[in-house]
Amino acid sequence: NYREAINYYDKAINLACYYQNKYSEMMILYYQIYAFKGLGEYDTAIEKANECLQIAQEIGDFYRKGWVNFALGGVYRNQGKLELARQHFEERLRIMKRLGNKLHIAFALNDLASFIELYEHRMIEAAGNYELSLEIRKEIGYPIVRALGDWAGVIGKLGQFDEALPHLNFLLKTCRQRNDLNRVRVICSQLGRIYFAYRKFQCAIEYTAEAFWISCEQQIKSEISSNSLLLAQCYIEIGSIDKVNTLINQIEPYKKGWQILYTKALLSLYEKNYSDAVKLIEEAISLYYKPGQEDKFGVLNKDLTIAYMHTGNLDKALTCALETSSYYEYSGEWNVAEAYLHLTRVYLARNDFMNAERYLSVAKKKFDEEYKLPHRFAECKVYEGQMLKMQSKTEEGNKIIRESIKKFEEIGAVRLQRDAEDILNNY
Repeated sequence: NYREAINYYDKAINLACYYQNKYSEMMILYYQIYAFKGLGEYDTAIEKANECLQIAQEIGDFYRKGWVNFALGGVYRNQGKLELARQHFEERLRIMKRLGNKLHIAFALNDLASFIELYEHRMIEAAGNYELSLEIRKEIGYPIVRALGDWAGVIGKLGQFDEALPHLNFLLKTCRQRNDLNRVRVICSQLGRIYFAYRKFQCAIEYTAEAFWISCEQQIKSEISSNSLLLAQCYIEIGSIDKVNTLINQIEPYKKGWQILYTKALLSLYEKNYSDAVKLIEEAISLYYKPGQEDKFGVLNKDLTIAYMHTGNLDKALTCALETSSYYEYSGEWNVAEAYLHLTRVYLARNDFMNAERYLSVAKKKFDEEYKLPHRFAECKVYEGQMLKMQSKTEEGNKIIRESIKKFEEIGAVRLQRDAEDILNNY
């Protein structure tokens, strides 16, 4: 009850001023920042923060000055003023470094890394800060569970799967022993994404389902929706469409709009209702919009690319594919290889073999050598086969596609198998 809390803070600050107790005045102002932030009254929160900073400077409490900068960063982040938010998160780190407070340097590094990961989408920079935080915690003997989980999660996004997996499995075992359901939920979600990247769908379903049910029990709406979305993707890949519809019904009450629309769009893509998919993804993007983030729709644009391509709108498909690849190049995430594969498909649809070959060769190299994802590499080979068939090298192309189909059969990848068979039979 933020409003009631503010009323008490106002009375408390009057007493602090009466007794000329600057420290108490500063602390009450500090708590007011969070109360006004909770109410969404950001300008007042900023006003209280500046008053708090002034007193902290006067009495020489630089430790509190660091924490006020952290609070200000959170306010500006919520306002969508991301450059200002980062400046204050960095100022907090600088202050803690000047104070030589190693524990709070580690905290500041972790919080800055989280901001960079979630709002700036610079995964390499985020990973570096998480790793520094982890090293400091180890050095001073502070618990490393959260920092290790954050670091392992982000290197998973960078495609360093073999390095991330043992750490995440160790953390999962540790958190299960402690009955720390919050961390179990997060780690299971991270493991689900990695196994989905590997195309190990049953493992992905097992971990993501656990994360989903914990988020349901804890009523964490955003994670209910995000975990259900990954589950839906897994079910679509193995052709379990009834389970996708069940998931949609389960998450409808939580009204987390864009994930529901996107799940329905994935279903439309699977059922080849491409016009419906276009409408659903476009609407999802309009809900996903965040101030300052309008150019970062890689997660949605990659499937909008395919929907546009199949409705014959090749110019829009190309625009989406280029935006997607630009997003993942910027973030450093492994999905850049998948974005290049989508670009290959669009260029093939445009009969632009030179550009198709250019992007396909990079995608193959990344999937095969950099990320070591053999079934993703097999997806690339399908489009290599399509290109050969389009260039009248039918037998050679068919042979390559059939080899990929066998690999898809081995892992139960129904959607991939079906799409490859369509190319085998229709080009």
